[in-house]
Amino acid sequence: MKALLYKDFCLVRKQMRLFLLVFLVLLLFPLRFFFGGIDLCLAPILGLTIPFLLTSYDQQSKWSQYTRMLPYSLRDLVLSRCLICWGVTLLASVLSLGSCLLFAPDHQLSRDTLMALAWLTAFVLVIQAVSLPLLFRIGVIHGQVVAIAVLLVILLVVFNLLCWMNFSNPWAALPAFLDAMISTAPAALLIALAMNIIAVPVAIQQYARRIG
Repeated sequence: MKALLYKDFCLVRKQMRLFLLVFLVLLLFPLRFFFGGIDLCLAPILGLTIPFLLTSYDQQSKWSQYTRMLPYSLRDLVLSRCLICWGVTLLASVLSLGSCLLFAPDHQLSRDTLMALAWLTAFVLVIQAVSLPLLFRIGVIHGQVVAIAVLLVILLVVFNLLCWMNFSNPWAALPAFLDAMISTAPAALLIALAMNIIAVPVAIQQYARRIG
């Protein structure tokens, strides 16, 4: 298991160079939502790109065929991939907390900021819970292209729906739901964690079907 985690860590370090600048920009320039006094760093959304990048590299290098000669079970292969995805997301969330703390007024985190970050982390985990079993089943060839597309779509949605820059958008209605979202953030995070726990055996089953 440790060797698999190290292998995925090396791949993340190599494949994520393209996204490092984006990560630093998101980390150093958290968004300020004036309607709620929320400081939000979007760095955790880069966790969405990890499954696509790693799956793409594995598919190009015929990793699934090579693993048949290695003493690893399907559970080890799937769980190591899930752990590295969760770990990157957790690290980005922790760094986001530091970024928000650094740039927040008086260097104090508001409760709303914490809950907003919890919602963002939950969103990333939900997407991972859905995408990982699918990727283990069908794979992906152009991982970087797909990762960039996913990242751009999420950023466009966030800027279009949530930011103060687009008052004319009728869907930019987060202020109306802000109180409800803040109060339900812990539940959203628990649901996301539960979905990822369920996703592990589902991914194992799909991977077994894929390699036949």
